[in-house]
Amino acid sequence: MHERLGYSVYRRVREYYGSLGLGKGGRDEEDAFDMRKPLSRDPNRRSVRSNGRETIVSAYDVS
Repeated sequence: MHERLGYSVYRRVREYYGSLGLGKGGRDEEDAFDMRKPLSRDPNRRSVRSNGRETIVSAYDVS
């Protein structure tokens, strides 16, 4: 939904929500996505990444 509004995944935050376990298809539901949208002040799109889903950080690194 957010990607349709122009947001993209900047990074994946591992175990952000704690211990929720595995969801549908064995996907890890504990992770969160740091979503960003480039503004008009960023015409070169330096605030977004094309490989954001592969960029994984710890929840401790974000807080």
